Amino acid sequence: MLRRKVWIGVALGLLGLIGGALVFRAWLFKSPDPVDIDSVIDEFENRTTLPNSTVDQGLLAEGVYLYDTIGFEAVKGRISTRNDYTEITPITVRWTECGVDYRWDAMSTRWDQLSICLEERGLFEVQTTEQHEFFRVRETRTYKCDDRALLVPSAVVKGDFWEAICRDVDAQTNRTTTVEGIESLLVGGEEVEVIHIGINQDLVGSAVGTARIDYWFRQSDGLIVRYEKLISAERDTPIGSVTYSEEAEITLRSLNPVTAEPKA
Repeated sequence: MLRRKVWIGVALGLLGLIGGALVFRAWLFKSPDPVDIDSVIDEFENRTTLPNSTVDQGLLAEGVYLYDTIGFEAVKGRISTRNDYTEITPITVRWTECGVDYRWDAMSTRWDQLSICLEERGLFEVQTTEQHEFFRVRETRTYKCDDRALLVPSAVVKGDFWEAICRDVDAQTNRTTTVEGIESLLVGGEEVEVIHIGINQDLVGSAVGTARIDYWFRQSDGLIVRYEKLISAERDTPIGSVTYSEEAEITLRSLNPVTAEPKA
């Protein structure tokens, strides 16, 4: 009888350990929550607007714009996982002292922020900040660009291209930007003239791989109408070498933001 009780106790203990391990695995592998668009809108509407921007405020309206979204990011290695992006995602447009910040929220803890300044030669990319989360670990990186990182030239000539470098602490992107041309896209039934910019990137340093990014900016004011991204990179981590991949395609749903004016 005593032996039977011992075995029952051992079995129950093992079941408890297995159950705990399964719960921990589910917690560890849980994807980030979808982006809460209402919270993004509230954050914008409760902030104070910047009065001293060099952007022509009569053209580009600050606010939260919504985009139809298809995409994911994933890591593959000894442990693999994939996060699928929310079907509708926001880009928040905010004026800065020299230009505009565009923040794209793909999930609750996955976002990119593109910071550009307006100069005589055109729109320059100052930096891009990215946040990712895998296995409950968040990582934020900021790639600061050199003064050659022209994004949209004032004089648009199809086929023109130029090179630039953007650097983080232990990584950098060597990039070639090309003017793909002036095109026309439909947004909510309305035809919009856009400048199509393509960027090919070689990733070196802590991550090694390639990326292709395409922007379609409204020609009149620089609003992002369409955005595509394709990335594949190898990286060493505490769990060994992993392959990071990302695919995203977002398209503007309406030319009008869904937000009220921020506080003065």
